[in-house]
Amino acid sequence: MSLRQDGAQMPGIVRKFLGGKTFQVYNIFLCILMLLVGAVFTYTPGDLFANQIVGIEGVSVGTWVIYGVILAYYLIATLFPIDKIIGRIYPIFGAILLLSAVGVFFGIFFKGYELMNIDFSNGWNGVFGLYPLWDAAGNTGAGTSFFPVFFVTVACGITSGFHSTQCTLIGRSITSEKEGCFTFYWMMILEGLIAMIWAAAAMGIYNKGSLSGATGVVGEVAKDLLGPVGGLIAILGVIVLPITSGDTALRSCRLMVADYLHISQKEKKNRIMVTIGLFIPVIAILVFAKLNAEGFNILWRYFAWANQTIAVFAFAAITVYLCAKKGTPKYAFLISLLPGTFYIFIISSFLLNASIGFNLPLNVSYVIGGVIALLYLILVPRAGKKYAASHTEE
Repeated sequence: MSLRQDGAQMPGIVRKFLGGKTFQVYNIFLCILMLLVGAVFTYTPGDLFANQIVGIEGVSVGTWVIYGVILAYYLIATLFPIDKIIGRIYPIFGAILLLSAVGVFFGIFFKGYELMNIDFSNGWNGVFGLYPLWDAAGNTGAGTSFFPVFFVTVACGITSGFHSTQCTLIGRSITSEKEGCFTFYWMMILEGLIAMIWAAAAMGIYNKGSLSGATGVVGEVAKDLLGPVGGLIAILGVIVLPITSGDTALRSCRLMVADYLHISQKEKKNRIMVTIGLFIPVIAILVFAKLNAEGFNILWRYFAWANQTIAVFAFAAITVYLCAKKGTPKYAFLISLLPGTFYIFIISSFLLNASIGFNLPLNVSYVIGGVIALLYLILVPRAGKKYAASHTEE
């Protein structure tokens, strides 16, 4: 779609296919997501480096210094075009991440990690009701809802609105549409595979009695399955890769905000002004996440929810495009409409039920989420037919 719109980015695609009003809402959500990405991908690599490389635990001056270094890099990357320099280094760490994932995959079997399947022993109640939780000692907790919490938790590994914004950016660097399958589709399949490998390894290490948090468990898995040296290399790969997303997110956010507010970015003064305006909320979010006992969990839930909300906009834009695309089968738009409908149910029911949202009972959230999903299922194809009546897309 981007290539056939002269390299248009996601905001431009949303404006064209979903209209100006939807574009305004999309831009708000997108800016929020980019700020959350910047905060999350400062927190996680910063904590990994502090805990696993330097050996710093908890909240300390050293941790804040590490955060400061990462944010300083983000600041430089947001203000200046350093891609050509950094781009030569990133593939090395990408290879490290891939090779370490292969090592972790085989290590799960060699070490005999115990994995657990989804519990259907209570029928569908185990999926749509409260799914039991276990702590490291094997005690059953109060539980949480598998739907929609599971699908929100694995945000980037299943569907990612953030990736939809970045693939159009990267699309400008390919020379042919034929490259799209390998560059985008297979890379997302690969990312999903890596996510599943690390999720399985985390499950295995928790079943062995680990009490580590979200960042600490990465180090435990790496060192247990890959040894001290291999584990250290794997941790470095896991540290660097989130940083590559954080810098891109904040740079994209600067350009979007500047474009939305009609602030020219040719002058350094204007670039600095917009960048400072973005870094203030990122730092505030980071401070909250670090000082609050549940801060990171809250931050991740908002990030994951916002990420998949952006994905729903992308699904809707694709649906409208397919409705107007010349030569496509009559019901080709279902390929994007159905996952979009599913995820509008997921994000709606999650926000309605979650404590960070409206905190409604689960059954009520399901019903309202179902109604919202039904409206999406009806209104998006209707918008597609209306658009197709006056436009034809190649």
